[in-house]
Amino acid sequence: MIMRKLGWLLLLLFLVNAGPARADGVALANAGHKAQLQGQWDEAIRLYDAALASGDLNPKGRLLIMGLRANALGVRGRTEEAIAGFDAVIAEDPKNPAPYVGRGMVRLQRGEAELAIADDDTAIRIAPQDSFARANRAMAAFYLGKFAAAAEDYAIVQANDPTDAGFLLWLHLARARAGIEDDAAFERAAGAIDVNSWPGQVVAYFRGRATAAQVEAAAALGSKAEQLQQGCDAGFYLGEDALIQGRKDEAKQRFAKVLADCDLYRSNFVYFSRSYGAAAAELKRLP
Repeated sequence: MIMRKLGWLLLLLFLVNAGPARADGVALANAGHKAQLQGQWDEAIRLYDAALASGDLNPKGRLLIMGLRANALGVRGRTEEAIAGFDAVIAEDPKNPAPYVGRGMVRLQRGEAELAIADDDTAIRIAPQDSFARANRAMAAFYLGKFAAAAEDYAIVQANDPTDAGFLLWLHLARARAGIEDDAAFERAAGAIDVNSWPGQVVAYFRGRATAAQVEAAAALGSKAEQLQQGCDAGFYLGEDALIQGRKDEAKQRFAKVLADCDLYRSNFVYFSRSYGAAAAELKRLP
């Protein structure tokens, strides 16, 4: 879900071709984007640096590459540099919501959830319909244990994308943790979910139509990368269910297993496994 929503990662580089610019900077920028899509983040940063140093990009293209570079730095855990990069974009383009969201993601990764929410607040003031900013704010609120606030944002995000099983699940969990009745609304919304695609099987589980073993089996399908991310999600969702049902020991075990199995995401869970961050936050709250 999250990777499909990442605004900075999905920006199209054809924007750098708008207006006059020599081919060298554009070629370097596009090569950086290609490296990024292949998960070669350090190479992407190197190429973005070269594209910016070339002086070939027009103003819109330069700001775009500055943002993509800052995002890549965040993914690589170079958070101070990433924040400085987003600061530079904001200084030049303060009415663009994207760099505020990007900076908020880095701040959430650093454990600065309140600052992340402040950045998302700014992005939403600029662009009230920005679902990406609202989803990030909801996640930061969930990490802080502000479940009612998280539920308010997730309700809007889920209404805008009713076929996204992930948004429905986070909404359901936020409401459950806030003590808000959700069974009827969840059941109605679940009809739009494809239960044969991950994490649709988890929706079936919360409807009482699948077992924990079936959820774990579904999470084990796909590529190795998909299996890892889905396994993180499955452990978190099942841990949340145990916590909601009062089985705190089981919840602690499941959350701890998420952190152990998915340690690869420790430095960039906001980008690739928000379940990891939520599991860590829940463990801190559990006695």
